[in-house]
Parts: sequence; C-alpha cells; structure tokens
Amino acid sequence: LSWTRNAAKLRWEARWDGRFALETNTSLPVAEVFWAYHERDVVEKFLQAIKGIVELRPVHVYNETHVKAHVFVCITSVLLLQLLREKLKKAGIPLSAVSALERLEGVMEVVVKHGEELHRVLSRRDDDQARLLGISGASTAL
Repeated sequence: LSWTRNAAKLRWEARWDGRFALETNTSLPVAEVFWAYHERDVVEKFLQAIKGIVELRPVHVYNETHVKAHVFVCITSVLLLQLLREKLKKAGIPLSAVSALERLEGVMEVVVKHGEELHRVLSRRDDDQARLLGISGASTAL
C-alpha cells in the first residue's frame, strides 16, 4: 500500500475548511436563514439532553399520529425544561435545569389509597432537594 499527496486537490478542498453551505427554497433573507439553521442546532442539542433526562429510547414511529405524539412529548419537555431554567434563575439557584432534575432523581411521591382516602407521601429529601421542589411549585410539606 502506498499513497501520495495530491497538492492541487488539497488546495481545492482547503477552500472549504471552516465553512459550510446552506441551501434553501425560501425567500427569507440570508441572515434569517443562517439564524434559523443556528437555532436548529440549539434545539437539537436541547432535545438530545431531554432524551437523556427523560430516558427516551430510540423510538421507531411509522405513522403520522405516532410521529406527532413523539414530537409533542419532545416539545413539551423542552418547554418544561425552559420553565424550570427560568425558575432556577429567578430563585438564584446556580444550577442548570438538567442538573436540578438529576439532583431530584431520588425523590419519589407515593400515593396510598386507604378506603376512600388518598394519602400522598414524599420520600426523604435533603434541604437542597426540598428547595428545588419548592421552586418547582411541588409541595414539600407532605
């Protein structure tokens, strides 16, 4: 096996180093196309993070209803993460939404039905977990 460098080909390819091309069929201005593409990357990374948090496994959907349901779950998750992020920021808690959810991973609520009465019980939680539950609007007094 032997090889040689093709200097002309390398120079030709080097013109594209650090660049990429976007092709579109819209009439949007170039800047808007660029920012829409950039936002797509942000959304994709957000969805990737959500799939890890929610522990979504690869979903093989084959009909329009299932695709719409999957997209709905993902978008709802994005909105809930954004809401949590804003609540953390407002409360002055220096955690990302993902970190806060990971911190709450061990907290569980158990509902026990005794006769006609329902009793809600939260598992043990430390002070940080109680604070996170408080800013989320969840009751910690159970």
